[in-house]
Amino acid sequence: MITVTDLNFQEMIERIASGSSDAFELLVDQYTQRLMSYCTPKVRDEAADVLQEVFIKLVKTPERIANFENQPENNFLKFVFTIARNECANILRKRKMASAAEIEGQIPAREQSLEPAQERERALNECIESHGGRFKEVLKLGLVGMNSQEIADQLRIAVGSVYKYKHDGQDAIRTCLEGKLK
Repeated sequence: MITVTDLNFQEMIERIASGSSDAFELLVDQYTQRLMSYCTPKVRDEAADVLQEVFIKLVKTPERIANFENQPENNFLKFVFTIARNECANILRKRKMASAAEIEGQIPAREQSLEPAQERERALNECIESHGGRFKEVLKLGLVGMNSQEIADQLRIAVGSVYKYKHDGQDAIRTCLEGKLK
């Protein structure tokens, strides 16, 4: 078995790149504690799983490790810790999805039928349609991306009127949406 004192970083990288399992074991021994200290606050009891994934990715891609020959150890550390950070993020994302699915299972079926964005869009359209005249026209043209001057030109009204309709419309829409999205 090779020990840390037998190899410096460059020699270790060269041996890993050439397939030495002893050198890879040394890498695992050398970086496990640092990685565990980094991952534990982020994913707690799943830190060991993160480390396993990091080392599996490293062992599966010795050619990537070979890229660090003749480079400072810090570059390799950044690479390894980036893999660890990404694995932590994957675990946190899975937790969040599991938590969301759990919560979603508690929502009555009628509310599950539409996605939140679709529900908001439907409510917004209902609120706009419930108002008439120029107010409705100004809001709809604004929603398709026209600026105030373009709206004024199209409707043949003053820009100041467009601002007034938008201002009044935003307040009315906000009030309407609060009632619909509760």
